[in-house]
Amino acid sequence: MTRQAYVLLEKKVVIFYSYKSGNSSLVEWVFEMVKPKAKGGIEPKRKRPFLSSPNIGVNAALAFDLITKHGFKGVILTRDPYKRAVSGFINKFVRDGNLWLRIDRGYEKCAIELMTNTSKFSFIDYLNAISELKQSHNDRRLNPHFRTQVDPRYSRFMKLLRIVKIENIAHDLGGFCLENNIPFDRFPRERATDTADANLFEGDASFTDCYELAQSRCVPAYEQMFSKYAIELINQIYDIDFVFLGYEKMVN
Repeated sequence: MTRQAYVLLEKKVVIFYSYKSGNSSLVEWVFEMVKPKAKGGIEPKRKRPFLSSPNIGVNAALAFDLITKHGFKGVILTRDPYKRAVSGFINKFVRDGNLWLRIDRGYEKCAIELMTNTSKFSFIDYLNAISELKQSHNDRRLNPHFRTQVDPRYSRFMKLLRIVKIENIAHDLGGFCLENNIPFDRFPRERATDTADANLFEGDASFTDCYELAQSRCVPAYEQMFSKYAIELINQIYDIDFVFLGYEKMVN
């Protein structure tokens, strides 16, 4: 989201990112460029903390200062809001990597906070919970995985950023890197949900309880989550992302 970014100082480039929009892959890609060249090939084992150092990980205010006052070029890594919403639900409530949640591993704190005391929690429940927090102006309580990619406080700066869509990463990021003399071979694919051993789900999955999906070992296809009501909620919750990031809304 336009709240946090990585800085490539030598290239004078700022890269904004959001969780559930290729961030884990971005961490790997950025780390390979900025990792210390220690003797014996020793590298930090914890990459995210390393990238949070003041010279690499910066907040939005500083990032936009670098762009507007110091000539840095800005990029934002984005993802289709529909698929990002589904990915957030699957990753935090159904399956994380190759682990079925509440079967092989429990829910994370951010998931428990969103579920509250609900005995069942479907994709529609998930979207309604996010929507209710936004409507009550408590969206700052939302975990970054569930927030919009564009922060309304910085929307006026979006015209300064080059949009790099994860769906078209080779063309978008590859083209930007070529223009700015940044090495680009490929963009890694990290933290993807493993579906090789998952069962097929029949029909609309948007109202199906997350634990029921995990227990039956089902990871629905994106299209099975896009019921009419789900589309309406996503359009409302992530409206600002559709406005500024160049993704088209589905028509019910």
